[in-house]
Amino acid sequence: MKVFQFYLTCSIFILLACKNSTKNTPYFSSHEIYKRVISGTESLDQKYNFYYVFTFSDTLAIVGVDEIGGCLSCLASKKIGYFDNDNSRVILTKPINPKFPILKKENGLKYSNTMNGIGTNFNRNPVGILYKIKNINNLKQIYRGYISEFINKKEYQLQIPKE
Repeated sequence: MKVFQFYLTCSIFILLACKNSTKNTPYFSSHEIYKRVISGTESLDQKYNFYYVFTFSDTLAIVGVDEIGGCLSCLASKKIGYFDNDNSRVILTKPINPKFPILKKENGLKYSNTMNGIGTNFNRNPVGILYKIKNINNLKQIYRGYISEFINKKEYQLQIPKE
C-alpha cells in the first residue's frame, strides 16, 4: 500500500510540474522559450514597435524593427501569426528546418494580412538577439547586437514570397 501511495504522490508531482512548465505559454512549446522571447523583446531598445521571431534549425532570433516589414528578411519570411506584448507586437515567422518544435499546435496566435505589409523604411542594420536551442527547455544566448552580418549570409537568404 505504501508503494502505491508513493507512486501516486510522484505522479501528482510530475503532473503539476508539467502543468507549470507550460504555464503562461499559450503560444510556445515551453515556458523557457516564452520567457526568452518576452525578455528579449523587453531588453532590446524600447523604441521598436514590432519584433520578429525567426527559427533557423537550432537558432532562435528576435529582431526589433520600427514598422512591419522593416527589414528585408522580415518582409521575405512567411508569417504564421502574432501576439501583443505591452506596447509592441511580436510576429512569429515560419520556422526553417527546425530541430525542435517551438510552437504549440493549438497556439492561439492571431493572424492579419497587415503582417505582410511592406515597410517603406528598411532598417539596414537591424538589432536582435540570437539564441542556440539545445532543447526546448535550454536556450543559450550566443549573440546580441546588429544582426545584418547574419542576415547577409547565404544560408539565411530568403526569397521574397510571390503571393
